[in-house]
Amino acid sequence: MKTDDLEELMTSNRITGFSMAYMEDGHSLQSFCMGYADQVIRRTIDTSTAFHACSVSKFVTALLSLILFSKDNLSLDTNVNDLLRKWKLDDRIYNAPSLRQLLQHQGGIIDPEHSFPTLPHNSASFSTAKILEGTTIACSKRIVTEYEPGTVFSYSDAGYMIVQLALEDAYQQPFHVLMKKHVFEPLGMMDSSYHETLRRPFAYGHQNLNPIPNLYPYYPYDAACGLWTTPIDLMKLVDAFHRAIQGFPSTIIDNKVATEMLQPNATIPHVGSGVFLDTTMGVAEYTALGWGEGFQCLLAGKPETGDALVCMINTNPGKHQMEGFLGDIYKRSSLASI
Repeated sequence: MKTDDLEELMTSNRITGFSMAYMEDGHSLQSFCMGYADQVIRRTIDTSTAFHACSVSKFVTALLSLILFSKDNLSLDTNVNDLLRKWKLDDRIYNAPSLRQLLQHQGGIIDPEHSFPTLPHNSASFSTAKILEGTTIACSKRIVTEYEPGTVFSYSDAGYMIVQLALEDAYQQPFHVLMKKHVFEPLGMMDSSYHETLRRPFAYGHQNLNPIPNLYPYYPYDAACGLWTTPIDLMKLVDAFHRAIQGFPSTIIDNKVATEMLQPNATIPHVGSGVFLDTTMGVAEYTALGWGEGFQCLLAGKPETGDALVCMINTNPGKHQMEGFLGDIYKRSSLASI
């Protein structure tokens, strides 16, 4: 990938800091980073600097769900209320969705207006069940099914928080502990964490080259948008994912898990579990996008060819990933040329 003019591209797009990892034809991992983790004191970014992954968190959450359910011979089509203990969806009007429907944003859940915002760092902690009950500043309205599951696509942070609670109830452990035990540690993702265990070095968020208030966002919604990680760590997961699809399972991801994640929704074929799908170029590609206060990211891969890209910036550019800096990086990659 051409990287010699990235500094000029960052300047023209007013990007504070940038980090990426990529693979071409399944060959060795390459990485590149540039700019500042903190614009004010000129603290530079290196490959171990964690970025807020925003909704790319959903990709990792879906994989954890599939890994756990495959290991224990459970079905993603199980009614989620059968898994929930501390809180349940009201199913008197509409059926409760399955875990698969929630992972594919077809759970009939509509996020309430102004829900799941970034919160002050000193906010009181509250349980996942309290968030879903609508009794906290994170969400002021109880989460309910507003359509029959499986009939409407609605991108939903609440749906992923229900997934989080289902896993916490089923396995009797906090979500971040499950993720560390079953994904981060086995794959050596040592620079990945959630707010509960966030450690330096991590990047501060920016907009128009200025730090955001409180320097970095606090989203206490681990499964939906709470992950902090590096492109290299995410690429370790992507590489294991690709190898499993190609018939070379890792210690945690087998072929069944990987292929089920890319299984398209029956009524919306561009939606998988935690990812969006595209076959218009003849080769299946999946993407996961993240965009939050002070950060934006892009993850894309083509398992058949072994090409993959993870890009993260600590800037909110105010435009869709493919219309800005990250889209320019994608267009330079081997993914765009296939």
